[in-house]
Amino acid sequence: AKGRAGRSKRTEQDHYETDYTTGGESCDELEEDWIREYPPITSDQQRQLYKRNFDTGLQEYKSLQSVLDEINKELSRLDKELDDYREESEEYMAAADEYNRLKQVKGSADYKSKKNHCKQLKSKLSHIKKMVGDYDRQKT
Repeated sequence: AKGRAGRSKRTEQDHYETDYTTGGESCDELEEDWIREYPPITSDQQRQLYKRNFDTGLQEYKSLQSVLDEINKELSRLDKELDDYREESEEYMAAADEYNRLKQVKGSADYKSKKNHCKQLKSKLSHIKKMVGDYDRQKT
């Protein structure tokens, strides 16, 4: 049950179920949350803390992203396979079953919440990175 770490996170994000392509406005809202959570850095100690949070977040982001990528890679692989097989063949049936199963996974609330969590992590990481960068620039 390795991938379940993010499940207990705030559940009010479930209403984000729509797949965003743009969603620019939601990024600005997130930005404000991150500023509250990670205001500009004022000390080296605070910088270290941000850096630790960044590293932890990055690990989580990478592992989530690879789960999502894996599903998409697998789908496009099966998609190509389906073109190669005869429609009534065993191979075709097997590939079609797997393809449909993954399509369902991709449509599931679990996948969408992972995808949403990934998006939030990405926005959080870029905010922390900016705060650390700003602090470093101001020190030199």
